[in-house]
Formats: sequence, structure tokens, C-alpha cells
Amino acid sequence: FASGFDTDDWVFRALTIVQMAGAIVVALGVAPLFESIDHGGVLDNRVLVGGYVVMRVAMVAQWLRAASQSPAYRNTALTYAGSILVAQIGWVGLAVAQTSSVALVVLASVVFYGIEMIGPIYAKRRWGMPWNAEHIAERYGLLLIITLGEVILGTVAAVASAVEHVGWSQESILLVVAGTLLAFGIWWDYYIIPFAHFIERHRQRAWIFAYGHIIIFASVAAFGGGIHVAAYVMEGEATI
Repeated sequence: FASGFDTDDWVFRALTIVQMAGAIVVALGVAPLFESIDHGGVLDNRVLVGGYVVMRVAMVAQWLRAASQSPAYRNTALTYAGSILVAQIGWVGLAVAQTSSVALVVLASVVFYGIEMIGPIYAKRRWGMPWNAEHIAERYGLLLIITLGEVILGTVAAVASAVEHVGWSQESILLVVAGTLLAFGIWWDYYIIPFAHFIERHRQRAWIFAYGHIIIFASVAAFGGGIHVAAYVMEGEATI
């Protein structure tokens, strides 16, 4: 959205702040969800869904504003806004249902995320959308750096906890080295690839680049989780 319609005025920034607040609420809702899964009762996804709805409704406001101020891309903007709204209705319904079926939640999530993804793909192919390849590549690269920062943060937290329990050892030193070099290696490998060049030459495939990064970000975040697991083993809290 920012690549094509960033007006950089107070309305755009205010709505961005709302999205940031929603992201914080989403993060706060992760723990209650997994705790409810562990307990085997009703899945408590209310906080997580509430934060996600706040994020996405703010995005709808951005798209409706673009629709009113950019006649050439009005249909694109309205399709984006519509797909997001339909999905949010589904998310709210899922939260209100308070089901205990993990399978149902997973299936519903796939459907709702599918709606949010299919809408943009359809809109871009049907009516087009303005965007800058270098700007897009830069933004995704910055998101990768943020994710790598989580790996470093996870390494620090894991090692600090391990050292507090068992002191410095060969394993704890190797854990620091492994976490740092893994993050550095991912950063190095990612920036070897001239993504901006590729997506500029094949703009019709940019959606693969965009949505494919979901897998990349999740995989990088998993490195941080792996470092935590290694620390739990060092502390004797887990056995592998």
C-alpha cells in the first residue's frame, strides 16, 4: 500500500499507529491461545483476533481513502478493502464461537487468510496497482532484518537464562556463536539476491515474492525458537 498510495500526511501516519497498536495486541494474544490449547479446553483466541481486527480495519480505512482519492485505481482499492472486511467478519465469528476444536480453527484460518490473499491477487491482475520494485524489495529486506533481530534477541535471552542456571560452559559459548552466525549467514545469503531487479523484470509474479516471504519470515523466526530449545536442553528443562 505504501509503495503506491503513501501520502505521508497525518491521516496516513495516524492509521499506521493504529496498525502498530493492533500488532502489539496480537502479540499479547499469542500466549493465551497456546495456553488454552495446552489445557485442552475452549481455545482463547479473543485477544489475538481482536488485535488482528484492529490492524486490518485500519488498513481498510487506508484503502477506502485511496479509493476516494485515486479514481484510476478505485476498483483495486475497493476490492482490497472488501476482501479484508469479509475476512474480518469471519475472524470475529470464530472468536465469538469459542470452539475447542483445533482442527476447525486451523481450517477456518486457512479460509480467512485465503480470502485476504485472493482479493489482492485478483485486483492486481484485473485493474492493476502502482508500486515501485526497489521500494518493495527494500521493505521486505527491512522486515527480514527485524526478524533476524528477534533471533539475536532470542539468543541473548536464552543464553542469559542458561548461564544463570548452569553458568558459562562450552555449550553456552557454542550457543552464542551458533545464534550469531546463523543470523549473520541468513542476512548475507538474502542480500546476495538482487530481488528488485527480478521483480521489476517479472512484475506479474511479484505476488509470489510477496507471499513467499511469509515462509521466509516464519523460517527465520524458527531459528530463534531453535536457540531457545537448545537453551532449555542446557538447563535440563528439556530432553532431545
